[in-house]
Order: sequence, then C-alpha cells, then structure tokens
Amino acid sequence: RLDGFRRAGMSDPLRYAGYCLRRIPILWFQAAWAERTVHLVESASVYATRGQWGRVGVKSAFKLLEFCILALALFGAFSVRGEAAGLVVVFQVAYMNINLFTMGLPRYIVPAFPMLALLAVCGILAVCRRFLPARVGDQ
Repeated sequence: RLDGFRRAGMSDPLRYAGYCLRRIPILWFQAAWAERTVHLVESASVYATRGQWGRVGVKSAFKLLEFCILALALFGAFSVRGEAAGLVVVFQVAYMNINLFTMGLPRYIVPAFPMLALLAVCGILAVCRRFLPARVGDQ
C-alpha cells in the first residue's frame, strides 16, 4: 500500500498533493486532541443529536483551543520574522509540518507541539504589545 502512494507521488505530484490536502480535515477532525485525549471520536453533531451536550461542549472547546493555538502560532511566526531565534523555531516547525502534511501520524505531530506552543506565546506577546497600553518605564 505504501509503495502505491510513493508511486503515485513520484508519477503524479499534483495527485499526491491532492491526497495530502484531503487528509487535512481527517487529521483536524478525526485525529486531534479531543479524539486522542478524551476519546470523543464522533462529530459534535452526532453528540448533539443524541442529546450529549457535555460531549458537544468538550469537543467544541478542544477544537476552539486547537484553532487558537494554531492561529496564535501563525501570528507568532510573523511577529518573530527577522529575529535569529524566531527564525530557528519557524524553520523547525515548517520542517516538521512537512511530515505532518504528508503523513499526519501522531509521532510527527507531538514533537512539533512544543515549538508551536513557543510560537503561540510569541503571538500572545505580539498581541499584548499591540493592543494593551504600555506601562510607564516599559520599552
């Protein structure tokens, strides 16, 4: 089976890229934190039709948390551009996400998370610097 994917990728890179893009919703909605940590493997709409509103809330909270971390990490990546330490983290996350994009296995996602968390903290700091008033004496 893996040889078939390699052949498809080698013979038709656009088809393989399409395959990888189709896997992103599967990774996002069927193999993320809510599914791995608290075993909420069905969609929120299935839980809602069953009247399991606690599960709907927990699943929704996890999805919101995932989205916020990824959005803040993206914002953080743009906020540290031009800084040497920031470039190292951005490069590492980009390199690790190649494996996330093409394979999407937890063994590739988990090592990238600490760096995503660092970028998310940079994003939070950038948001705070931009929108919160500076205190006297802060530079």
